[in-house]
Amino acid sequence: MDRGGRLYNARKPVGNNKSRSDESNWRRPAAREDGKKNDQQQPIISSGFSGEFVRIDPEAKFHENEQVEGVSLVTDFDLVRQLHVRLGEFAKGPTDFFPALWPVTLSSENIHFLASESYDVVPRANGTRYLLYVDSTGQIYLENMSQHIFRLDDERSIRMISSDGRPITDTVLDGIITREKRTDSGVNGKLTFLIHDAFRCNGVDLVDLNIRARINVIQEEIMKQRLDKPMEMDDKEPFHLDIVDCRDARSAEDFLSEGFEDLFKYSFRCLVFFPREKGYKCGTCYDVFQWSETSSHTCTFRLKFPEYWRSGDSLKRAELHAVGPHRSEIYFASIGLTKEIRDLDGQIIECKFADHQWIFVRQRNDRHHPNGRNAIFSELI
Repeated sequence: MDRGGRLYNARKPVGNNKSRSDESNWRRPAAREDGKKNDQQQPIISSGFSGEFVRIDPEAKFHENEQVEGVSLVTDFDLVRQLHVRLGEFAKGPTDFFPALWPVTLSSENIHFLASESYDVVPRANGTRYLLYVDSTGQIYLENMSQHIFRLDDERSIRMISSDGRPITDTVLDGIITREKRTDSGVNGKLTFLIHDAFRCNGVDLVDLNIRARINVIQEEIMKQRLDKPMEMDDKEPFHLDIVDCRDARSAEDFLSEGFEDLFKYSFRCLVFFPREKGYKCGTCYDVFQWSETSSHTCTFRLKFPEYWRSGDSLKRAELHAVGPHRSEIYFASIGLTKEIRDLDGQIIECKFADHQWIFVRQRNDRHHPNGRNAIFSELI
């Protein structure tokens, strides 16, 4: 690979030849006495922050509680954990937690970094975050933030051909499942996986490349072939592929112009600024910044009803819990109990802070854990 991120016959075979006992953080649910498979059990929701995936929720949906044809939930727990471990190792991150890069909120305390260092910027859309993994056989899997794994049916797989004409394999893309904006006639836009990053392509590790080089690799190896031959894309594909632009941070204002808003095919969420001298780092990155122009701030919490409360008693407020010290979940704030959240005790919910109070936005089935307390404070600054 050259310094611009181009691949030169760099395809390497990648396999997972470890035995099950060799894989770190491996845990299987206890066997049932009735002999039934564990993936038929009801999901367990932990009140603590264990970071351990212990049960598959058979009701998990791929996109906003809708069934997407050609995409199915993987219910084989062994396979799910093998994929967790493999993706974590590819990202050089945890094998028991969603292994992705997380920016911090751009604030008055850290904005000076943008002036003192070289940065690039990419836009992000609203949607559900996934890691899209193409294994060594070409099978496509997607992992969401709750670590549920979905698989594309063979007859409805996404066509991805590399620049050398061979099928794309051993690749991990970081992106958002979203929809294009509605047309003027009110028709829903196409369901799309919008690529905003990657840390592996055709068996080549991209984690040491900067964001611009990573995007360039995916543009050249995957997107260029799809754009050059759009007629060869199968109408049976469950979703389309698209990729964000990456520009010098000094051009960030271009993303905020009315012209960009008209051209951007998706619901705009934020801008993310990446230092040009650093690669893909799994976990919270304090030199990668996220900025949104929205006046209301959204965060995720675990909704908890007070222990003293008993069903049937009058309850006017519930508790919002966040991740605190030692990865434990602690009380952060309270929220007015409305009809919308009365049945969501123990669930992860997204709330916005407006008019000096937290207001329910939506349930987050794609997450197992709330935001950290420090991340929430940063969001509110």
